[in-house]
Amino acid sequence: MNPRLLIHLLWPAFIVAGVANAVFFTIVDPIDLSLFGWPIGNNRLAAYTLGFFGFWAVAAGSSALTCFFQRSAAEINQCPLEPEGRPPGCPKREDPQANCG
Repeated sequence: MNPRLLIHLLWPAFIVAGVANAVFFTIVDPIDLSLFGWPIGNNRLAAYTLGFFGFWAVAAGSSALTCFFQRSAAEINQCPLEPEGRPPGCPKREDPQANCG
């Protein structure tokens, strides 16, 4: 994966996660949280850390989906192999501009 693309995904997600973490834990006390009926624990710092990474993962997933859906049909259908390396019978083997259909 391109490091520049990774930075474009993770940096905005990091900022959104920080804001979401601050807003969420301003409203909810980590001691009151439970998962499937079991208390998460008495360590607030662990809850803040897990919450931040959870929010970061959700925001990064949202950014990744946005980048994925911005691709054009030509980019999605582009064959990664050179024409000589494509399997026999592939319509793009003889004509690099052919559309797989």
